[in-house]
Amino acid sequence: MRHSGETFFPARRILARWAMVACVFAAALCFGCNEGHVRLTSLEKADLERRAFGLLERAAVGEIDVVRCNAIEALVDVRGARAVAVFRTALKSKAAMVRFAGLVALCFGCNEGHVRLTSLEKADLERRA
Repeated sequence: MRHSGETFFPARRILARWAMVACVFAAALCFGCNEGHVRLTSLEKADLERRAFGLLERAAVGEIDVVRCNAIEALVDVRGARAVAVFRTALKSKAAMVRFAGLVALCFGCNEGHVRLTSLEKADLERRA
């Protein structure tokens, strides 16, 4: 099966599915922690959050374009300014949808005041838009 010019191998597809399952599980566990259903220590919460963000950041620079776009969108909501390097890397992607996701993420960060672009970056973004 071809998608975005790449050949999907079963191992990649399985890995992508497990990564999504892990992210969903981590999000559900964090939501449960906020509601008081699951009791974790502050160290356990911090470790769980670090691992969940690590999965999102790895997915945002992975090889599957759709997963990259979804991860970038999620990073905008949960990481903001801490994920700017990932957003800037997305602008250099060969896939148009990944470049668009990176552009939207940077624009959202600028509007929220999390990101400050250099004059060269602003000119480059205007040229690409």
